[in-house]
Amino acid sequence: MIYPSVYFILRSKADAEDAMQEGYIKGFGKLEELRQPERYLSWQKSICIREALNRYKKDKKHLEWEKEEKVVNSLNDASVLDDWPIDQMLGELKKLPHGYQVVIQLHAMEGISHEEIGNQLGIAASTSRSQYSRAIMKLKQEMNIKR
Repeated sequence: MIYPSVYFILRSKADAEDAMQEGYIKGFGKLEELRQPERYLSWQKSICIREALNRYKKDKKHLEWEKEEKVVNSLNDASVLDDWPIDQMLGELKKLPHGYQVVIQLHAMEGISHEEIGNQLGIAASTSRSQYSRAIMKLKQEMNIKR
């Protein structure tokens, strides 16, 4: 259940497996900090995603962030994605620049705030919002053309 999210960020089976292993080691090492055992899966998933983001951030060749931080359009976040057929949306999502894909994955699909995405990737929260808005606009444009 966690691997697809980690793989989506890193785009490499070997890197994703390494991040998962390291994430589980960290999680098991901090197991006594878990206050609500019923939340173990989401807790472990957030540890693995943070590990993947840290690895992604260190590998600067994949970062495609634009310098402009202006938010292009105000969108109703994840609800924008709800009306589209999932298979069609995923096909179009794979065509976007990797930076856009990561922000959509983290914000819309994982529910991580733009502030946390910015902290993890070393960018401003406004840059994360801007990337998200541009990605949604691009998806909307592509989906309307193909419908």
